[in-house]
Amino acid sequence: MLKEVDSVALRSAVFDLEDAYKPFFDKRAEYPNYKCKGYKESYRTSNMVSVYKDKEYNSIELDLDEKTIKLPKLKKINIRGYRNLKGINGRIINATIKTC
Repeated sequence: MLKEVDSVALRSAVFDLEDAYKPFFDKRAEYPNYKCKGYKESYRTSNMVSVYKDKEYNSIELDLDEKTIKLPKLKKINIRGYRNLKGINGRIINATIKTC
């Protein structure tokens, strides 16, 4: 099952768990509770940027012409709900993928 998701998603889950327990162990908060957001099947991944031979590679690539997004381990999938189809201002930092 761990081979199905990319390593960045697993790492972000561990960071979220650490953020939940740190105030508890510092005696600033009570024991953390699990909070379900209503989506049973979802995960979050971060965009990893690397440079090789003066070319920049991103782990998350957005194609607004075809309305697809390329994610690690999932290849290209269709997107919906994106309003600006001409271009994107800024950069992609995280992506949350949910099943419908």
